[in-house]
Amino acid sequence: MLAQISPAFAQDATEFSTKEVAKDIVFDQKQIWTSPFRMTRQNAKWWLIFGAATGALIATDRRSSQQLPNTRDQLAVGRHISQAGALYTLIPITGGLYLGGVLAKQPKVRETGLLGAEALVDGLIVSEILKAATSRQRPLE
Repeated sequence: MLAQISPAFAQDATEFSTKEVAKDIVFDQKQIWTSPFRMTRQNAKWWLIFGAATGALIATDRRSSQQLPNTRDQLAVGRHISQAGALYTLIPITGGLYLGGVLAKQPKVRETGLLGAEALVDGLIVSEILKAATSRQRPLE
């Protein structure tokens, strides 16, 4: 259950329900997956550049990974960077923002935590679908 906002804070914040969050995620997914169909001339060049670069990286992926050395230092740095963006790091941060905003009666902080959680769910959905579509779980697999 979400905390009630005092009338003093109600002007700056919106009460969120689980249904609203679920609707937002469904809307976000629709926007993400249909974005290529709403392409304009101005952003078409970026789609082409991104698509070409992605295609080139996919085509040369196996060869590139064999050519690049994997020193102990590189692997350690890679692990640290991966941990910074891992769900087990980001979930407590967004949860902490939400809870901190509720406890401190700071609607904007609470909303930031909620929007961060929505973004994590959106990113996780896209990531898992792309992993399944490309049959590639992790870079070294």
